[in-house]
Amino acid sequence: MESMELEDIKIEDSTVEEPKQVKQNEELAIDYSSEFINQDTFATRDELLKWVREVGRRLGMVFTIMSSNPGLNRRSTPYMVLVCERAGTKLGMDDDNVGWKLEFFFGVHNHPCFPNLEGHAYAARLTSEEMKIVEEMSNALVQPKAILTTLKNRDETNVAEMKTIYNARHRLQALEKAGRSQMQLLMTKLSEHNYLEDHRSNEDGEVTDLFWSNPTCLALGRSFPYVLLMDCTYKTNRYGFPLLEMVGVTSTNKTFSIAFAYLQFEKADNYEWALRTLEEKMGGSHSPNCIVTYRDLALIKAIALVYPTSHHLLCRWHVSKNILAKCQKMFKKEKEKWKRFETSWENLVEQESEELFYVEWDLMKRNFVDFPKALSYVADSWLDPYKQRNVSAWTDKCMHLGT
Repeated sequence: MESMELEDIKIEDSTVEEPKQVKQNEELAIDYSSEFINQDTFATRDELLKWVREVGRRLGMVFTIMSSNPGLNRRSTPYMVLVCERAGTKLGMDDDNVGWKLEFFFGVHNHPCFPNLEGHAYAARLTSEEMKIVEEMSNALVQPKAILTTLKNRDETNVAEMKTIYNARHRLQALEKAGRSQMQLLMTKLSEHNYLEDHRSNEDGEVTDLFWSNPTCLALGRSFPYVLLMDCTYKTNRYGFPLLEMVGVTSTNKTFSIAFAYLQFEKADNYEWALRTLEEKMGGSHSPNCIVTYRDLALIKAIALVYPTSHHLLCRWHVSKNILAKCQKMFKKEKEKWKRFETSWENLVEQESEELFYVEWDLMKRNFVDFPKALSYVADSWLDPYKQRNVSAWTDKCMHLGT
């Protein structure tokens, strides 16, 4: 039968080596000896160590390893000595080739224990099993707050805090990077997971634009090439590159990601490169029937070059956000008037015929004649140049699946 490790745990307070010191702090001296009486034999060192630390947590004390011997020499007995971090209780563990047993040395504390170990640097350290949970949940994009809640629900004695989770995630990321830059790590991950990628570099070999897509997503894009949505997201990476998202729509109005691209600049050249790369990866499939974006003039120009036969529409949500930012302050304290202005705009863009559109627009101008700047902004910025891309009377002439 294979022999099992056996360790003794001892508790000692190095600050009370002389009886005089105990007497000087008699009002604080507390004997915790009875708390650590355990005649059981533990199968492994970790099991006994866990038991000791759980008792310590309950009492408000933290144990650290003062000395140990792994027992590599056959003539020596494996042991470990634990001591209260503030030099209080001292315990020992040793191996008798049967299991690990606890040996008590000293249990008097001449200092108060922690009333709460929450956030304690040592007590809050995560076990290897807990680190595995943090890694798996982080990979699943679970928020740190939810990870902490999971750990505490799993172990009532867990005293970790948010900082503990953030530090654990940082260590895991550092291990994953293994000295590589974020861009190098991303390229490695794309290759590992069989993503299709393309990129451009400058004269110094630095990546300036990066395109990637999952083959399954591209297959969906070929099956549903009718509508393409595009938008840029910011603050997603340390380089400050905007992230261009390209999204498709199924015949049942379900959206799916087709591809992504990090672009060095939001210029027509960068957008054109991303769109031509998408066209190439799609294998020359049917051009999108319509493409919906926000009002980015460089992107609009690139779309006209790469997909000249596609209808371009503007996202109403972005348009409404712009009107809110520019016009709401023009109404100052007239909140009810502003609400009616918003409602009138929504009704205007939803008119299904050109005749009804112009009737509604004339009515809106009469109702808000006292707000000429707001009317001018709406007309000059959105209706005169873009009503064919924003108002139902024109946008419904092409199939856009309700986007």
